[in-house]
Amino acid sequence: MWAYRVRTLTALLTVSASTIPSYVRSFEKIVKPRRILFKKMSAHARDISSPPLIDVDCNLIHRDLKPLFDEASNLPPPFQILQQDAIKEANIVAVLSPSSTIDEAKAILELLPASSELPSIRTTVGVHPYHVIDEGPTLEEQMETCVELLEKYSCHIAAVGECGLDSSDGFPPIEEQIPWFQAQIALAEQFRKPVFVHERFAHRKTMELLANCTVPVIIHCFTGNLEECQAYVERGYYISLSGFICKDTEEAVDTLNCLHILPLDRLMLETDAPYMGFRGCRDLYLEKHPESLAELNSKSRKRLTNTFYPNVPSSLALLLDRVVETLQQRSPSISRDEVAWQTSKNANRFFHFNLEDLD
Repeated sequence: MWAYRVRTLTALLTVSASTIPSYVRSFEKIVKPRRILFKKMSAHARDISSPPLIDVDCNLIHRDLKPLFDEASNLPPPFQILQQDAIKEANIVAVLSPSSTIDEAKAILELLPASSELPSIRTTVGVHPYHVIDEGPTLEEQMETCVELLEKYSCHIAAVGECGLDSSDGFPPIEEQIPWFQAQIALAEQFRKPVFVHERFAHRKTMELLANCTVPVIIHCFTGNLEECQAYVERGYYISLSGFICKDTEEAVDTLNCLHILPLDRLMLETDAPYMGFRGCRDLYLEKHPESLAELNSKSRKRLTNTFYPNVPSSLALLLDRVVETLQQRSPSISRDEVAWQTSKNANRFFHFNLEDLD
C-alpha cells in the first residue's frame, strides 16, 4: 500500500507549482485506530509526556484534509486524520472544527455523534462573511435553521459562527455583512453561546457591533496589530493565533508582537488547517510518516517540504514553539508546558470540551 501511495505522491509532485494543492491527498494517511479514552491512553497511543494541546480551528471536513476511507476505523472519514501518529505525538486532545455555512454545520453535526474517541471534537453554527451573498435561503430562513440546529445539537455546538466582518478583496461589501453579523450575535445571546468571530480589516466596526454583547467572544485567527489586540483584550475577548505568526512578513511580525501585551489567560492556538500554512508546517507529519518522502527525488522532496499548502493539524505543536519562543523574550522563565497547559485550559473552558484534566 505504501508503495502505491509513494508512486501517487511522485506523480502528483510533477505538476506545476500553481497546482500544488492538488496533491494534498498524499498527506491523508490512515493509521490503525485506538479506541482509548483520554484518561486511559498509554504512552504508546499518545505522547502523554507532552502537555495536551487544543486546536480551536481546524477545518476537518475540508476536502483537502479528508483522508482515505478506512473500513477498519469506526470514525467517519473526515475525522480519521486525527488518528495519525503525528497528532498523537503532538498530544492534540481536542479540536474545534468550525462551520462557514449552514450546510457545513449540518454535515459535521451528522457525523459528530459517531466520533466518541478523542481528540474531542466540537463545531460551530453560523455563516461566514464570505458567504452572506450566496444564493439560497434568506438571512431569516438561515437563522431559523440555526435555531433548529442549536436546539437539537446543543452539546456538540460550542459557539455561534464563524461570523464577523471582512473588508478584504473579493468579499461582499461590509454593509451586506453587517445584518448577518448582528443576527448571529443575537443568536449567540439567545442560546448563551460564545461568538466565534472572523475579522479582517474591520476592527472598529466589529468593536461597535460587539459593544453590547454579553456572551464570551473569541477573535479567531487574529491578524491585527498591537492597538487592535489591546482593544479586544480590554473588552475581555479571547484571541487565537494561527500559523500566520510563523510567516516572514511585516504584518505577521506585527501580530506576533501582540504576544507581549496579550495575557496568557486570554490566548488560544489554532492551525486553521488546511489554511494558514507556513514553511515547515508539515515537518512533524513528515517525521512521523517518512514513507511520504522515501522514493522522491531531491527536487520533489524540496517542493513537498517547503510549500505552505495544505497546512496540517499537527503543525499546532510548531505554532506553540513559535509562541513560546516569543514569550520567552519578555519572560525567560516561562516554559513550553506552561503555555500549552494554559492555552488548552482556556480553550477547554471557553468551548466546553469538558476534559477533566484541563478543568
